This record gives sequence, C-alpha cells and structure tokens, in this order.
Amino acid sequence: MGNTIKKIIIVSNDKSALLFSSFHLSDTYKVYSAPSGGVLRYLVKNVRPDLILLDTDLPDANGYEVLENLKNSAKTALIPVILMNTEKNPLDETKSWSLGAADFITKPLSQGDLLGRIGDTLTL
Repeated sequence: MGNTIKKIIIVSNDKSALLFSSFHLSDTYKVYSAPSGGVLRYLVKNVRPDLILLDTDLPDANGYEVLENLKNSAKTALIPVILMNTEKNPLDETKSWSLGAADFITKPLSQGDLLGRIGDTLTL
C-alpha cells in the first residue's frame, strides 16, 4: 500500500482553485475534479478517494452539509476531508472541526500550504 498512488477529489466551482490544485497535486496524487456536490457523490462511489478537498461554497450544496453527509455515511465516514473557504473565520473553522473535517485551508491557496496539509492529513 506504500507505493499506491493516493486519490484525491477536489470539489469546487472555483475554476482557478480547481486548476491550481490539480496542477500542483497531479505529480504526486491521482486527482479528480468535481465542480459540484452531485459530481462528488458520483466520484465517491466510483473512485474511493483517500482524501477530499472540499470547498464550502458550491453551486448546488453547502460544503458543510456535504461534509456532514459524508461523515454520517458508513461508506465515507473515514475519508479525510479538508475544507476550503475564501476567508479565514474562526467560526467557520470551529464548525469544520465539529463536523469532522481533518483540516481547514483558506483560499487563495498556496502550493506549500496545500501540499503540506494534504501530506500531513494522509500521513495521519
């Protein structure tokens, strides 16, 4: 399992966040992009990701509700989820932790922060 390439689903309708994340992660991970919660539901069933990078602001769903649904399902409860938000708000971070997020990252994303947080989360 040590040599298996980890699979990450990036969920965001922010095209720049999707492109940035995919570009910086694709050398190390198998990356799947989902522009909505609906696409995420399909990918989770078919890809079985090792980690989900989830935007809190989606066109068809609230990222916090998506996280809560993932954590309440026996099939997806153990998948670590890192939430992304456009502003750093302590209440959002607290809400993320209480719903079971593995981490919280603020956009705009930086390569070092993104790679570090994902690497740390997957190591745990």
